[in-house]
Amino acid sequence: PYSVLPGNHDGFSSRNPTPSTAMYRRYFPASRFARYPWFGGSEGDNSYFLFRAGGMEFLVVNLRFGPTDEDLRWADGVLKRYPKRKAIVATHAYLYHDNTRLGPGDDYSPKK
Repeated sequence: PYSVLPGNHDGFSSRNPTPSTAMYRRYFPASRFARYPWFGGSEGDNSYFLFRAGGMEFLVVNLRFGPTDEDLRWADGVLKRYPKRKAIVATHAYLYHDNTRLGPGDDYSPKK
């Protein structure tokens, strides 16, 4: 099993005034994973995967670069759906060095 998530080079960058993950979705659409039993589902650019290892059950929740409040609500719903699994939450970038959250279109370079 493997999973992927979009990062800043997949359309989320301050250099890109109209962020689009069209290329990411072209090469990593939900349909690419739908045939695998470990694929849980997706919402937009976010996805989740389920697997077992070492006698334990895991959940991997992937969030896009600079996840929005809506993305976080979706992730919270997925986590609540699988309360007994050990969860791994992955994202490309979430916080600046000063603990403020990134958002879509932000650059992950330290703020000045």
